[in-house]
Amino acid sequence: MSWQSTIEQARQLFKITLQHDELFEQQVRAAMATTFTEVQFGKAVDALAPVKEKDGTLKTGRGMTMAENARDAMWTSWSADDLGNIRGTLFGAQQAMVAYYDWAYSSDKGRALRAVTATTDQPKVKAFKTLAALV
Repeated sequence: MSWQSTIEQARQLFKITLQHDELFEQQVRAAMATTFTEVQFGKAVDALAPVKEKDGTLKTGRGMTMAENARDAMWTSWSADDLGNIRGTLFGAQQAMVAYYDWAYSSDKGRALRAVTATTDQPKVKAFKTLAALV
């Protein structure tokens, strides 16, 4: 491979990176401009950490404990001081869910493994879709 083709590949990669950066910025601006209330966040929490089984009965035992812990952690993320300037926006709700899945979703070992393997991508995608459906 010649140096010219290497430079051209780098230019193409940089162009793609800039396009994604612009798209991300547009998405963030749109999410910042979208109101997202505490009531809407509560509906997302209900959907992502339900206290009822699929048949409508209340969870019991460990299942209820896990649901309650998840719900508490999501609400803690929502009310965190560092989200104060974006709370009440879709972007703030998204960041609360990112904080939950990155920091409260499991043990320290689990967080370390997720950092390396990106295994919270699917739950985050589900959370973002849930939030978007409530707008």
